[in-house]
Amino acid sequence: VGFVGAGGVNFGSPEGPWDHASRLETLNGICFTGIADPFVEFANKQLRKRQDNSDESKAQKWAECVVVDSFRKLIGLDGPRMVDVVFIGLPPSSHGSIYEPNNIEILCAKQGVHMFIEKPLSVSPPKELERVNQIIIESGVIVAVGYMLRYSAAVEKALELLQGKKAVCVNAKYNAAYSRIHKKEWWSVRTSGGPVVEQATHFADLIRYIAGEVDLSSVQAVSVPASASIAAQLSEMPPPPGGEHNVPQNERIPRCTSANFKFKSGAIGTLTHALLLHDQRYFTEIDIWADGIRVMIQDPYYDPKLIVRREHNNNEEEIQVPSIATGDDMYLKEVVTFIDAIHKNDPSAIRSPYADSVQSYLLTHTIRTRAEQFESKL
Repeated sequence: VGFVGAGGVNFGSPEGPWDHASRLETLNGICFTGIADPFVEFANKQLRKRQDNSDESKAQKWAECVVVDSFRKLIGLDGPRMVDVVFIGLPPSSHGSIYEPNNIEILCAKQGVHMFIEKPLSVSPPKELERVNQIIIESGVIVAVGYMLRYSAAVEKALELLQGKKAVCVNAKYNAAYSRIHKKEWWSVRTSGGPVVEQATHFADLIRYIAGEVDLSSVQAVSVPASASIAAQLSEMPPPPGGEHNVPQNERIPRCTSANFKFKSGAIGTLTHALLLHDQRYFTEIDIWADGIRVMIQDPYYDPKLIVRREHNNNEEEIQVPSIATGDDMYLKEVVTFIDAIHKNDPSAIRSPYADSVQSYLLTHTIRTRAEQFESKL
């Protein structure tokens, strides 16, 4: 196994409990052979932390791992191939393209290297992702995308409760805690794609997973841009050089975006994303309405629970479901599913294959574009 990118999504950060290395090093039959990152010194620090782990069974998995300055060295384009699998955890502006140097997925596919790709897939025009998908299909490599909420116990239980029903309305709300998001790239629309593409993509994907495809022609969206007087100065912006301090004004991300749309099934939906909360904990919920039943998924990241009103009933009930802290590690489940698919040469159990994830990108890209178009008219 190799890593493309030595940052938080692969090796951990203060933002939250998500990183792939910590899950992978608990699995049998895994050894780590390379980390590719142009910031070699930083990548070596990440590697040394893993090699110095007091848990010897984990530390030894890193014993032969080396740091290289380019993913090309991992996949055999510059020297012997070092990996069977890569975990791609890069800013979206650095991968997912058909053009060099950001055509990482295409080159991995052509080299026969399986890929776990973190969302979002890119900031490139959707047509480019469709071409990437075609090359992946032709190569036969196994690819999963990091939409971990599809593996959560809360979502699994919600789908069980909705079995035999068709969603009529889905309302999703996502308010991020921004004060610990230090990466300058995240605060730039040019490098992150904006918060709907970069972050709310999890809920855009979950909306599709629950209610089916959205009719993109129906999407309407508005936003509160960074230049708006009511939200221009976020009071807990991370200090320089992080946050948006060094991001040009015209590239700063919107503070809130709200979209409404119609599903191809005839159902309707809304998605609202904001970055207005302080500290670490997000506010997240998805409310699904169908004939005779309402299911709300609350706080699926940290402390998930379901609020349910069943058929022929006036009362709501609260259903507790396991969280990461109580044994339901959706990040681990998505990784185990991916590794098992490679061992079996059967990707059918992967809940977020590349082709499906392209559709989530199309939805978020459309929401962002429609909001920008509306703002440009004002």
